[in-house]
Amino acid sequence: MYVTAANADLAAATPQVTAVEFLTPSRYIEVTSGAQRVRLTTAGTKTVVLDVNTLNLPSRSVRSIAVLEATAGGAPLQSVTALEELTLGADRPSVVTRTGAWGCQRA
Repeated sequence: MYVTAANADLAAATPQVTAVEFLTPSRYIEVTSGAQRVRLTTAGTKTVVLDVNTLNLPSRSVRSIAVLEATAGGAPLQSVTALEELTLGADRPSVVTRTGAWGCQRA
């Protein structure tokens, strides 16, 4: 998975997450706030299978992206994103999804 500036050339980019197993979530990563582009590629290549172009990432926020198959199965892949916020409870912090923050994008 690559997270880059919206107009960045993928050829010069380094992946932030690699070797994510099917049906297994990746770790969260820290990225620069602002307009960012997320691209998923076939393992070991720069062949883009999902391009989430462009996400506005607010400072100090959490954004989750779920990757889904097309309605009929297989490609093209789709993404669903959620902007989440950290809330501090009495005993521990928790992440809460904001109402209405879900969006969908096809590759």
